[in-house]
Order: sequence, then C-alpha cells, then structure tokens
Amino acid sequence: AVHCSVVQKFSAKVSPALVDSFNTVINNAINAVKTKRVLRGTMNRAAALKSYNNVQIDAGVESASAHRLIEMMFEGLLTRLAQAKGAINQGNMELKGKKITDSISIVLGLRDSLDLASGGEMAANLDDLYDYIQRTLWQANLKNDADLINECGTLISQISSAWRKIGKS
Repeated sequence: AVHCSVVQKFSAKVSPALVDSFNTVINNAINAVKTKRVLRGTMNRAAALKSYNNVQIDAGVESASAHRLIEMMFEGLLTRLAQAKGAINQGNMELKGKKITDSISIVLGLRDSLDLASGGEMAANLDDLYDYIQRTLWQANLKNDADLINECGTLISQISSAWRKIGKS
C-alpha cells in the first residue's frame, strides 16, 4: 500500500514489471536528490480529500476513487507549479507566493496520504521525495527561482506518470 492502500487493491491486476517500473522511477528520483528520510504519520482518503480541498480544487473530488484523488492532486500540483513559474516570469511575487504555498499544501497532502506502516520501502521513498520537493519549493519561493520549480515539476511528472500506469492495470 502506498497511497491510500490503492497498490494493495490493484496488486492482483498489476504486473510485477509495472510495479518494478514504478519502484525504479521512485528510486531514481530519490537517488537524484539524495534526501534524508523524515517519517510522517499515515492519513486516510478523507484526510487527503481535506488537504486537496484546502487549496480550493473542486472537480468531482467527493466522488473520486482513492486512486483518482491522488491523480487529481498530481494534476493540481502541476498546474500550480506552472502558475508559480509564470508568476515569477511576470514579476508577480504575490501570485508566485500563493501558488507555491498551494503547491506545498498539495505536497503535504500527498505525503500525509502515504501509508508508511504497510507501504514499505516504496512509501518511505515517496515520503523522502515529497519532503525534498517541499523543501525545494520553499527555496524556490525564497529565491524566486523558476529552475527549482521546474525541477519539482519534473519529479512530480515522473511520479504522476507511473501512478497513472498503475491505475490502468
């Protein structure tokens, strides 16, 4: 179980190669950023939903499956990262700050939705990666650095792509 025990639910349907591919994406990202592990508690679907709603994203969240909810969080995060980058390019520091704050809130929701108790190494690695992304976004906000936002967007895009593949299995 990684996000809301969805991997467990699909484990019978997901090929071992796809699971290995997802693990490889996560491990490669972890190795790239070489962060230290910071454990956080587990959170269920309702708590992830609350985090998602905190940044005022409403597109059928109430009826979304746990897997779809995580997909929506990835989509919302990528949108806010693009908006923050655009705000930096336009010199709109107020909007940049808001969009990075919203992005960090979504990352916190993703971290809190991890089931660290039963998710094993994959959940721990995702937690490490989300911690790195969160810290990098804080730096991007302080430094007005669009390149740091791009780095976070690339990492999230890779995880999101792997997550979508699991859902299609």
